[in-house]
Amino acid sequence: MHVKWMLLVALAAVIGAFALFLYQWGDPDEKLQCAQYAIEHCPGDCRVCPPCPECSSLRCGTAYECRQAGFDKAFSDTIRSRLP
Repeated sequence: MHVKWMLLVALAAVIGAFALFLYQWGDPDEKLQCAQYAIEHCPGDCRVCPPCPECSSLRCGTAYECRQAGFDKAFSDTIRSRLP
């Protein structure tokens, strides 16, 4: 019985580490897919945000990229509502 608990804990640790890796580094394929769109055609699962906090330009990026730059979904939604 003790061995089963150890295996369960080890499996949970592996899954947790993998989830943390994906959260920190994001999905490279997702980045390429979002980056190929103009902001007017940015898909719903991507975000519209500046590439950096000091930047005045906008781009279509992943939710991860926008969070890293300091912009949340509400910011993206506000920008989208102002686009033609």
